[in-house]
Amino acid sequence: MIQNFNLSMLLVAFAIHLASGSIGRSMVPLLGLVALAVAVPVLLGARLYIGISETAFRTLVLGLLTASGVAMLASAVPALLQR
Repeated sequence: MIQNFNLSMLLVAFAIHLASGSIGRSMVPLLGLVALAVAVPVLLGARLYIGISETAFRTLVLGLLTASGVAMLASAVPALLQR
């Protein structure tokens, strides 16, 4: 349900950007490249999600979130040490 809502909202936002002219014709080929770069991980993630248990998926997501948080903290340490 939430994925369908997000997809529809992104399509509406894209249509608004197209209608307003903020996306030029020169960007259209790049959008195809971006769509491909997004579609491949989405399809791989969907296959992974189907193939693992709910507990394993939750563990994987929490692990990735933890790694992301640690990376953000590590990147902020030099700025904090300069103060």
